[in-house]
Amino acid sequence: MSKILLYVVLFALVLSSGCVSQGNYDELNTKYTKLQQEKTSLESENSDLNQRITALESENNKMDGKVTDLHSKVQTLESEKTSLNSQISSLQSQVTTLQAQVPETTEAEAKLDSAKQKLETLKIFTTKFGEGMTLSDMVAISNSMEAAGGSVLDKWNTIMETDCDVADCGLLMQDLQSELIDSVEADLDDASAAMEG
Repeated sequence: MSKILLYVVLFALVLSSGCVSQGNYDELNTKYTKLQQEKTSLESENSDLNQRITALESENNKMDGKVTDLHSKVQTLESEKTSLNSQISSLQSQVTTLQAQVPETTEAEAKLDSAKQKLETLKIFTTKFGEGMTLSDMVAISNSMEAAGGSVLDKWNTIMETDCDVADCGLLMQDLQSELIDSVEADLDDASAAMEG
């Protein structure tokens, strides 16, 4: 910008001093035109950079929103995990109580063993899902899911076939955990009925 001002001042001095040769005039005019083009080019670059800054700031704001949303989902899942752990403890207590009351009936023992296995699976599942499951955890859970059969196995297979993470598969996991809890409660009811019968 200061170069343009310098050339304009020089141009004005030359003009004020009298006659200017055509060569000097052409040279100054060429330099002036070139500087004008450079100025236009730099202004265009500046405008492009400002647009990029605006776009990046917008993208950054979107990412901040996503991070906040993910933090919220993680807190919700942690709360649900705590609630499920409480339910697991309650169900384990019921199993222990029923085991103490069980006479030597095979059917009642089988139902209690099934309930215990499902509780162990639920415990591993609830504890490890948020932290990351190892291959041996997944094999143990898969074996237990196959033993449970029915809708529990169907839900597990759906989760295994879906490419999702904790936040995306949260509802599927909740359904599976509820189904396991219902299955354990049904086993406990069957065991109680077998003991009374």
